[in-house]
Formats: sequence, C-alpha cells, structure tokens
Amino acid sequence: MNGTIASNSQVAVDHMHETVEHRLAQLLLARFILLCFLVREARNTPGGLQEKVHRRLWVLLQAYPMMFGMDFNVDIFTDLANLLRGSSIHDLKTCIKLYY
Repeated sequence: MNGTIASNSQVAVDHMHETVEHRLAQLLLARFILLCFLVREARNTPGGLQEKVHRRLWVLLQAYPMMFGMDFNVDIFTDLANLLRGSSIHDLKTCIKLYY
C-alpha cells in the first residue's frame, strides 16, 4: 500500500512539474514574441530604435499596461501565452531558442 501511495505521489509531482514547465515556457515565449515585435516596430518608426526609450517602454508595457490607454487594459502577455497553450513543450522550447 505504501508503495502505491509513493508511486501516486511521484506521478502527481511529475505532472505538476510538467504543467509548471509548460506554463512558464508559454509565458517566456510570449514575452520573446512581443519583445521582437516591439523592436521591429521601433526600428520602423521615425528616429528608429532608441534603446533607452524603448527599454523603458518595454518595462512599462509589462508592469503597467493600463498607462497606454483605455483600450489597453488587458495583459497581452498572458493572452498570448494562453493562445500558446496547445503547443507542445518541445515546440515552445524550440521557439524560445529561436527568439533568444
């Protein structure tokens, strides 16, 4: 009986580990995707990429997205991460490496 409980406990721990790893990969990939988008768009603006200004914008976008206006009151990082929910952990890690 104790072996069964220990085995079930390990299965539960393994499942939680996989779930957390998958969710963190979704969140990290979402940030990489949006950072690359921000950099690309900044480069296409008059004046181009201004590292200090755009780094500050990046931080504010993550920490306080509501400052960008009434239409921007969602967490785009979480929304994008949720869209990645169906991706395998292998695909997520592959994309993270590509964006990194």
